Amino acid sequence: MEEVISYVSLAIGVASFGFAIYQTNEKRKLNEYVRANNWFNYQRMENTNGTVQLAKRLYLEKHKDNLVPELLDRLSMADAHGQELLKESIRQIQIAEPSFRSKDIERWKKEGKISEAKEKLFTQFSIDAELSAP
Repeated sequence: MEEVISYVSLAIGVASFGFAIYQTNEKRKLNEYVRANNWFNYQRMENTNGTVQLAKRLYLEKHKDNLVPELLDRLSMADAHGQELLKESIRQIQIAEPSFRSKDIERWKKEGKISEAKEKLFTQFSIDAELSAP
């Protein structure tokens, strides 16, 4: 009887080990998916916010003599909300990335993931931002 219990325990232990390996692999794939999705959402937010800012600028240029305050207010609100969502997408990247340091931001800039103009926003979330400040 003890031999049967030993074999059953061994089988459960081997199955548990196999399941742990499977779960570790699934977690790794999920983390990669979340990271890729966060970068994709950042790019979409950057494009959306840029479009709103361009629309506001064009409206101000083309209708400077006949501005509708309510429309300008709505464009300004959309711009402000877009800025907040852009910051939130950067925060999501910060959470998902294994490292979020100044050197990573430099690498992402070189890779074309972030623009020179958005570097300052990323630096605000960097864990070593005070080290990279002039």
